[in-house]
Amino acid sequence: MKRLADALLGLEPKLRLRASQQLFATLLFLGCILILHYAATLSGAPRGLVWAWTVLSIGAQLLFYGLVRSGWSARTAEPSLTVPQIVVAQAAAAAAYPLSGPLSPLVLPISMLILVFGMFRLSGAAAVRLAWLSLAMLSGAMALAVWVWPRDVALPLVIGHWMMALVTFPGVAILTGRISTMRHRLREQREQLNQALARIEELATRDALTGLYNRRHAQSLLEQAWQRRQRGGSPFCVALIDLDHFKRVNDYHGHAAGDAVLCAFAHCAEQGLRTTDTLARWGGEEFLLLLDHTDTFGALQVLERMQAAVAQLLVPVGEELLRVGFSAGLAASQPDETLPKMLERADQALYRAKAEGRGRVVRV
Repeated sequence: MKRLADALLGLEPKLRLRASQQLFATLLFLGCILILHYAATLSGAPRGLVWAWTVLSIGAQLLFYGLVRSGWSARTAEPSLTVPQIVVAQAAAAAAYPLSGPLSPLVLPISMLILVFGMFRLSGAAAVRLAWLSLAMLSGAMALAVWVWPRDVALPLVIGHWMMALVTFPGVAILTGRISTMRHRLREQREQLNQALARIEELATRDALTGLYNRRHAQSLLEQAWQRRQRGGSPFCVALIDLDHFKRVNDYHGHAAGDAVLCAFAHCAEQGLRTTDTLARWGGEEFLLLLDHTDTFGALQVLERMQAAVAQLLVPVGEELLRVGFSAGLAASQPDETLPKMLERADQALYRAKAEGRGRVVRV
């Protein structure tokens, strides 16, 4: 059992779950096979026939386990192979009925157990079809039992077994259908909840206008980068970016035009960033660029590419095309410096960039 557990731990989560469920189903049905083998042996059925049934039943279960355990079943529409497994198991149980003689009533609870095992996988319609198929196979086996061993199996007893199956099999199918409906509703509710949580997370971390990270989330990312740096991690840089002459856009063209400029800049600037870079809206027309695992030289290259891309940007506002430019102050992390002090240096560098004529990057 320890080897089986170790083998299961080496699988992917979904495959591991299927394999563990299949292992449980296999062990459960193997126990049922041993019970029916015992019943068939005591009934005096032909030994060769009993052993042939036993070997085929065990082989079928081991085959299903191998298909699921190897991942082959993942290629099919039903990776768990629930329907074919139930059909084969019910066929084996029905075949055991005429072999079991006086102990044939043992087949009824085993057949119901097989149906119940598919309760959390089958749809309502599939459960009903399998219930009637199982009843048909068991009915044929009961008729064969009366015909082959008329002295050992009393007809009234077989009729009683059949009536019991006629009531219980559809009943299990109806319960399976209801559970399937409940499971489907729970799945829909879980998906809706996940979507709602994702939306809440997006609203909590994203700027509603530009779609960039907001100041709160940017502050959290900055603190994480600073803590890594304090523990001896890689250096990082911060750039505060301010759009040049943005007030003129709002004054002469209106706030809608200003919003269009902010969105266009955010989209254009974000296109040229690396996967380790984070652009956030810091407030108004000001943005913060976090360049993680980056020194000053690498940060300057990123900002130069950004300036070149933004210089080509034209934002349509009415009949005009507005150009966009920005100034930036760049600060590199220092091991003995606090995060507020680093942001203050970047802010001072930004003011210098503005004072020196805008459209440039100043580093400190």
